[in-house]
Amino acid sequence: MKKPIYVFGHRNPDTDSICSAISYARLKALLGQSDVEAARLGDINKETRYALEYFGVEAPPLLGSLKPLVEDLNIYSTQSLRKTDILKTAMSVLSRQRGHVAPVVDDDNKIEGMISISDVTPVYLGLTGKSLLKITNTPIGNIMKAIDGEFLTLEKNMEQIAGDIYTESDWDEEISVRPNDILIGSFQRECKDKWKKWKGGAVIWCSFQEIHPRVPQDYPAVIYATHASMFKVAKSMALCIPIETMVLDEDEIEMFQMEDALEDVTDTILASPARIFPVVDRGGVVMGAISKSNLMQVNRRQVILVDHNEKTQTAEGIEEAEILEIIDHHRVANVQTMAPLYFRAEPLGSTCTLVAGMYQEHGLKPSREIAGLLLSGILSDTLLFNSPTCTKKDEDMARWLADLAAVNLNTYGMDLIVAGTSLENETPEKILRRDMKRFHTNRLQMCVSQINTADSSRLSSLNGELLDTMEKMCLDQGLDLMVLMITDIIRQGSYILAAGPEKQVARRAFHMEKEADGVFLPDVYSRKKQIIPVLMNAARI
Repeated sequence: MKKPIYVFGHRNPDTDSICSAISYARLKALLGQSDVEAARLGDINKETRYALEYFGVEAPPLLGSLKPLVEDLNIYSTQSLRKTDILKTAMSVLSRQRGHVAPVVDDDNKIEGMISISDVTPVYLGLTGKSLLKITNTPIGNIMKAIDGEFLTLEKNMEQIAGDIYTESDWDEEISVRPNDILIGSFQRECKDKWKKWKGGAVIWCSFQEIHPRVPQDYPAVIYATHASMFKVAKSMALCIPIETMVLDEDEIEMFQMEDALEDVTDTILASPARIFPVVDRGGVVMGAISKSNLMQVNRRQVILVDHNEKTQTAEGIEEAEILEIIDHHRVANVQTMAPLYFRAEPLGSTCTLVAGMYQEHGLKPSREIAGLLLSGILSDTLLFNSPTCTKKDEDMARWLADLAAVNLNTYGMDLIVAGTSLENETPEKILRRDMKRFHTNRLQMCVSQINTADSSRLSSLNGELLDTMEKMCLDQGLDLMVLMITDIIRQGSYILAAGPEKQVARRAFHMEKEADGVFLPDVYSRKKQIIPVLMNAARI
């Protein structure tokens, strides 16, 4: 089964990030690429949830690390055995199996152990003896599985071979036999009379040719008849043995789950004397097997990035993935790729504007639901066209999408923004993590969080708690500076709070008073255009 190509936005995703991912995946599907799936790297915020619920679209699934897993190796299929299988079946399977090893499973295909050619060879080479089938609890019915033939009588209740095995040459009437012993003889010679005197539990007639044998009705033993020679039957008796006693139990083998991180199991695989390792799902069902050579070829996950291109903002393990495309409206940063890719970045207010334009370029109209999501991303990122990053193309695209989504642009836009500003059940840390992005210069690690609000008085009352939490987050995450940008859509500007050991960089950048922790900046809405560049310039001084 072909693995999906995931398209996703940045960590702590905002509305533009989520909506552009969903919409771009839908565009790919319309263009015939059905294996592209939208994903997300963090929780859905209130504003985005409002947009998704308004237009009846499900949130994309949460994507974890992109580091390779066992399932990203070339897992090959295996034929499994069961403990009740006979040695003959095991030899047939193992002789064809890669590495001459096979998993042993129960009736639900859940692993119970492993068996290899070296586990069965001693028995196959002749470690038989007349008591071998008895001590291995071999069912009488296994004879049919190893030797072609038929039971002529089964009147005696003999479920398992519980006695010794004799051939016609090593038994005579002077040897005492027990009720469960078995005699192997040729039906064509003197043994034809011997079996009548046999007091054991079963007789195997070899070289049997009669179509309608005459068997005394009161004969007490089980009779099995076969065309095979007595030599072949004697040699094949060991092949009746169930393999249960030869299986290496589950707790003695090295196996891996599909979801195991490759970096966690590689050393174990390389150091192990085993050559083949079973792979199971979380329920223990066998999915296949891998060998040491499989480590040489890892099928890296394929991804498309939207609304970001910085390593600090993307999925963990991105360096292990294959980036196919980047669709963004931010500055070009530091995501490195191992191969050429499709990179499209335009100076727009929203990635959703860029994606909507790609629909138009292909002569396509998005559905009402997708048009609504694209509109939501534009209105959110441009703050109803108030952000300095907003362009005429953003406004024109929003009006086109509003018609397709059948909504009033201004009314829906204000409802969307207000829905996202609710602080109900929000802790200071959750507020800070709503839309948090990390940046760095040559010497500083910085983080800027942004929250939109229509109730600045409520946030002002939390300033002390927010600052304390920001200081703690700087300490825990090794940040030199953390800035919270509280954008007030009523007052038309943003209040800036700063914390961390390099707080003076923010004071210098935004002309704060000497001991101040914050300042209100009128007409400031854009983190990427009005905050980040100013901070980076101040950090160089």
